[in-house]
Amino acid sequence: MKMIAGLAVASTALLAAFAYAAPNLPKFENSNLRASIRALSSSAFAGRAPDTIGEKKSIAYVA
Repeated sequence: MKMIAGLAVASTALLAAFAYAAPNLPKFENSNLRASIRALSSSAFAGRAPDTIGEKKSIAYVA
């Protein structure tokens, strides 16, 4: 019973911390997201297959 109560208190504290931090998270804008998807899906990234130049390019773009 003590374990369940401890988990409930810990979960509540964790959720409160996330709720407090949420306003500080960056906002996603639809136009920026669409532009990134359009760029990453273009042929400039050469298919993005693992261990290819396309993968390296897409990782650099996302980073």
